[in-house]
Amino acid sequence: MVRMEINTEEQYQIIDITYDIEAEVAESDIKEGLCIVTIPHVSAGLIFAEDEEGIKLDYLSLLDQLVPPPSEQYHHNLIDTNAEAQLKAILLGSNQIIPIIDGKLSRGRWQKILFIELDGPRERTVNVMIIKK
Repeated sequence: MVRMEINTEEQYQIIDITYDIEAEVAESDIKEGLCIVTIPHVSAGLIFAEDEEGIKLDYLSLLDQLVPPPSEQYHHNLIDTNAEAQLKAILLGSNQIIPIIDGKLSRGRWQKILFIELDGPRERTVNVMIIKK
């Protein structure tokens, strides 16, 4: 398993980590198998989606609609101030499993692996496990 470090700079930030993951797959020399990407964080997410500026704003806007910005309504905020981030993170999930075919991630033209920071800035970790078929 490979651990990658990410230093986020903003409270909300979407970072394309696709090429870093693809480099790990290429280095593994595995032609067929699975690439499992996970993050060990409760206030960040990991999605497989398009990396375009407008849609990234839409992702964050949708999360704000589903989980409004902080208020007294969040019980967790009585002990910490990141209930909003944790609730948004459970909607996104913390892992992606991507097939490896012919030594490459099997993904659509516009699909990218996006790390979504919801409680930054922070130091974050991405775990990458590559399993041979």
